[in-house]
Amino acid sequence: MLSGNLTAEIYWFLYSGVQFSCYEYLQLHHANLVSSSFSSGALSSAVTTLVTYPFDILRTRFVYQGKDMYYKHILTGFASIIKDEGVLGLYKGLLPCLASIMPYMGSCFYIVEFLRSQYGDTPGANSVYGAISGATSKLLVYPLDTGKKLLQVYQLSPSKSVVTFLRDHYRLTGVRGLYAGAMAAMLKSGLSSGLLFGFYTLAKTFLNYCCL
Repeated sequence: MLSGNLTAEIYWFLYSGVQFSCYEYLQLHHANLVSSSFSSGALSSAVTTLVTYPFDILRTRFVYQGKDMYYKHILTGFASIIKDEGVLGLYKGLLPCLASIMPYMGSCFYIVEFLRSQYGDTPGANSVYGAISGATSKLLVYPLDTGKKLLQVYQLSPSKSVVTFLRDHYRLTGVRGLYAGAMAAMLKSGLSSGLLFGFYTLAKTFLNYCCL
């Protein structure tokens, strides 16, 4: 349990730092190549996912392993995955993850930037914008997120693609199965995005003030 929590903390710390750094860099230095906040958010999320994905894999395995505790610690968990599945095992399900995270983060940044342009830019307002964008974007991509988790958990079925997993899952559970847990995920995504955008704006304002 502790290893799973620590893995999640490391994952989100790295993810947030790399995500916003890449986004700001693209917006500042490559505005001619990246024409909108959606494309900046999508591209920055792709880079971030490549950096942090092994932690996402291990975090998911910790959550779904049950009482057997095959993965006990972070380092031994990585070692076990590499031993059993090779280095590529750390990136199992990467393509469906990119297919879900790129439109998700692109939508998040697009919605936030749109709301900023309409209603102003303050830390408090950005928390609300982030919550709205996080919940809305999560609903849009949730079936792909379900497919990613299925592919990560059932690591002993290397021949199956995310499409196969989703098709089989749909046959067993229907549309409801594709959106199982969506409400909780939307609430979690809305809360985390709200806090993330709010604190990021607050920290950015503070650092800009200190550097004047």
